[in-house]
Amino acid sequence: MLLALPAARAHLMPAGQGGVRVDADSVFAIVSIPVSAFKGFDDDGDGRMSLDEINKHREALLAQAAKLMEFRNAGATPTLVFEDLLIPHLHEPGAPPVATDVIAMQRWRWPGPITALSFRAPWLGKDAATLTVRATDGKRTEVLTLTAQCARQQFFREPPSASRPPSGRCPR
Repeated sequence: MLLALPAARAHLMPAGQGGVRVDADSVFAIVSIPVSAFKGFDDDGDGRMSLDEINKHREALLAQAAKLMEFRNAGATPTLVFEDLLIPHLHEPGAPPVATDVIAMQRWRWPGPITALSFRAPWLGKDAATLTVRATDGKRTEVLTLTAQCARQQFFREPPSASRPPSGRCPR
């Protein structure tokens, strides 16, 4: 079944949310990051990011985005194999070509299989209070909430059971 949302409500990724797909030795992530987490792009001083600003500062913004989403697999750092930035509502009818959040899309790869995936969002606590990330690995799905007090979380820490769903709590 195909479900269509009204154009005014359809967004690539709502603010404060993200998605992660695990596939053997790699991760594909799409995360909404507040514009305030990026530095050195706001040419007109409006506190928002425009398509022109993304295009003009693309290399510097991509380098910053790669540091704003930190993945580890059992402590190992991955190799970034793809990245891009988008304005979430750019193609909606009547939408302005500026945003207070941008969508960062990245694909990371490790030399071996993913066994203990963790994610950190170092920008939390500035203007964003929380980030909710839904991770999928095959048939497993887990939703974690990251905050300034708990900006790093490990996915799939314990196997889910019927009586105990996966925990989204910050490790102590």
